[in-house]
Amino acid sequence: MSSIKKIVILGALLMLIITLCVISCFVPKIEINLKGLKYQTVLVGDAYKEEGAIAYLKSFVDKKEISYEIDGDVNTQKTGKYVISYKASNNELYNEQIRIVNVIDKEPTKINVKQEIAGCKNNNLVELNVEAVDNYDGNVTDKIEYKILK
Repeated sequence: MSSIKKIVILGALLMLIITLCVISCFVPKIEINLKGLKYQTVLVGDAYKEEGAIAYLKSFVDKKEISYEIDGDVNTQKTGKYVISYKASNNELYNEQIRIVNVIDKEPTKINVKQEIAGCKNNNLVELNVEAVDNYDGNVTDKIEYKILK
């Protein structure tokens, strides 16, 4: 291929890239910025304060604040992972952001060793003589996971 053809092809590609960049600058979009952290942790029983967000209809020449909807609740009386979503739209555009709120227990689970753990037989645990008690969830012994070390 001659060097003139290469220059023409490179020039055409460059013009296409510039055109796409210019067009994308002028296409409006919805932007949602969370107030506060995206990932939050709250102790069970404590208050959760919803900080909200700011939604914009953003174009190349303008940035206009628009309304948004919040969906989701945080129950601070129950441990768990809660998802709050922030949604904004107009007739043509839509955007959504989420916040994750983890409600955790104030005290760690207590593991009580009743007696020495029975040995292993053919790499299988014979008996696990422990009890796990959580001040929030009660007896969680059945949720204990273990690994046999060799």
